[in-house]
Amino acid sequence: MSRRLAAAAALCLALLLMLVGCGEKEDAFAQNKARMVGTWRMTAYADGDGNTYDFTDKAVLFTYNADGTGEKTVAGAVEYTFTYSYDGKHLYTTAAYPDTGRVQMRNDLCTATDDTLTVFSYDENATITLVRAEK
Repeated sequence: MSRRLAAAAALCLALLLMLVGCGEKEDAFAQNKARMVGTWRMTAYADGDGNTYDFTDKAVLFTYNADGTGEKTVAGAVEYTFTYSYDGKHLYTTAAYPDTGRVQMRNDLCTATDDTLTVFSYDENATITLVRAEK
């Protein structure tokens, strides 16, 4: 009888740990989604061949609005506007280019802190580092 009781207690503990783990993922998802909102300056671009390009002197900005819209500007000129959604890992973006129309892009949000975003672009096979732009 004590073996059954021990097995039941172990099962309850395992279920409790699974529930706590899922809660942490939900919290991380909400935190990352909230952290994305704002204006970000691109500082580095690492391509699939291992080459890293420094963008610290360039004015490439991405703005993510809370309503799922945004824009990319280069040297103050809007390159494209976009809509985006985030499912906890993948960052889906539909860019609306003025000349060529809409393009769907899929990225992974690798890291998100209050000051830095790291995004992997499947379309470009590149990792992009963004830092929060000063207000």
